[in-house]
Amino acid sequence: MNFLYKNEIKNKSTTAIIMCTYKRFKNLYGTYRDLSLQTNKDFDFYICENSGNDPHILNTTRKSIKFIDYNLFIKEYNNEYSIFGRFYLARDLAMQGYEKIVFIDDDQKIPVEFVQDCYDQYEEDTVKSFYAHIIIGDYWKK
Repeated sequence: MNFLYKNEIKNKSTTAIIMCTYKRFKNLYGTYRDLSLQTNKDFDFYICENSGNDPHILNTTRKSIKFIDYNLFIKEYNNEYSIFGRFYLARDLAMQGYEKIVFIDDDQKIPVEFVQDCYDQYEEDTVKSFYAHIIIGDYWKK
């Protein structure tokens, strides 16, 4: 199941957002929504799917399509690389011409200015990490 969902909505960006997921689809609808609310829409979204052909990702994607206004690509790895699949995908995307690669987690809440913050922090030939979790009470309330 390696495919571009809903064909290309817009021209490809030079920024790729990559999310790796393994049978954690309960937040996927929220991720799609959060990305559609971004103040900066210059990105393509790639899901590195490690669950082995799980139909939940397709079902959630079909239900969410009404507000997906960015290019969405789903790459299935069948857990052959575990959590490292995202890095193989990032390498391949860099070789395809993506200049900026951003990683998000499948349980992350994404503020509307996230992509713009990434652009504002961008420096060529650097690796940066920011947007740490705020934990309220316990780990699952972040």
